[in-house]
Amino acid sequence: MVGGLWLAFATLAASPVSAQDGFHLVPLDEAQFFAAEGSPVELAVLWGDPTDGPVAFHLKLPAGFPGGMHFHSQDYHAAVVSGQHSHWLEGEDPGEANGPGTYYFQPGGQVHQDANFGDEEVILFIFFPVGFDTTFVE
Repeated sequence: MVGGLWLAFATLAASPVSAQDGFHLVPLDEAQFFAAEGSPVELAVLWGDPTDGPVAFHLKLPAGFPGGMHFHSQDYHAAVVSGQHSHWLEGEDPGEANGPGTYYFQPGGQVHQDANFGDEEVILFIFFPVGFDTTFVE
């Protein structure tokens, strides 16, 4: 799953609806989501370069998605756009799901998990100041 996700994500270029003089506009309903091979999640690059950053993208988690423990080598920022998202650190309980407007700062190297235990999809906005990677752990 990681290889297919990385390959598909790294080869995408952002396709803004409007980009003039630094201005960049991508309405959510016009974001170009793709499903990575072998993965139930979908991504839409909003701007930037996934291989070395900075990069911003939407991540869509389907209903009932359990996720998996993983980490990223770099810090990232995330916000819930829609749905009820669960995010927790290794050794912790998932706790209550968080709704739209919830912000996360996730330090690089820290093992965590993202899940959608609800009946509707979750969409996150994610910003990596440096390139994106994911390593899953047992």
